[in-house]
This record gives sequence, structure tokens and C-alpha cells, in this order.
Amino acid sequence: MKKVLVFGACLSAIAFITGCGPSLNRIETDWYAQAGQILTTQLNACQSARMTKSELVMRVGAPTAKEVLDDAEIWIYQINAQGATVSETIYTSGSLWNKPTSSTSTATPVYRASITVKFSKKGEMNGWAMEGDHVALYHRNNRFWGLTAPQR
Repeated sequence: MKKVLVFGACLSAIAFITGCGPSLNRIETDWYAQAGQILTTQLNACQSARMTKSELVMRVGAPTAKEVLDDAEIWIYQINAQGATVSETIYTSGSLWNKPTSSTSTATPVYRASITVKFSKKGEMNGWAMEGDHVALYHRNNRFWGLTAPQR
């Protein structure tokens, strides 16, 4: 009986250490994948409906930057999302002659991404691209969340 209990405890410890079962990282990854599909679907619908520049400005605001090409215009929306402040304290043990010390450092990460929208000379959306950190793209401050295609 003791062998069975010890064996079960060992298996439980191995499962805990190796991370068997759903982990927060996997749950976050699934959420980001689902959020990516939603944002992609929204942008594809806007492209299919040939959303105009004025309609995009009404829905998400003015772009961060614009570039004019011979046959198109490129609008770039920069998205910055501020993460939670992380604090780390490092303790050093003392010795016979030195006292124990500690030092604390804090950092606030900033996640950056961009959504680039391409318009034809007629002013109709005919392409888009997303790049950068997925945390910024799917952050609640991203103005593109809830974007709907115009009804024609």
C-alpha cells in the first residue's frame, strides 16, 4: 500500500513540475489566437466592403502616419499598450563581516504593434497588415476592436 501511495505522489509531483494539464500560458495562447481570428475577420470584412478613408476615420480615428505612393495611399496606426508594473527584489545573504542587503528594481513594459491599411486612388480600402507584439494588437486600448464593415 505504501508503494502505491509513494508511486502516486511521485506521479503527481512529476505532473506538477512538468506542467501537465492546462496552464495559464496555453489559455493565453488560445485567447490570443481567437482574438487574432476576430480582428482578421473584422479587417477582411472592411476590405471586402471597400471601406473608404472617411469611414475608417469615423470608426477608429486618424492614423499615426500616412505615406502616398503612385497608385495607393498607406495609413499606419501605431498601437502602444502599457503592461503591469513588475517589481523584483534581490536579496543577498550576509557573511561574517558583511550585512545582508537587498535591491529592488521596477519595470513597466510597453508593447508596440501597428496596423497598416492600404487605400486605392479612389480612397477605398484594398489591403491591410498587422505586425508587432500580440499583446498590443489584442489589448483593450486597440481602437480597431469592434470595427464593423460599412453596410452598402
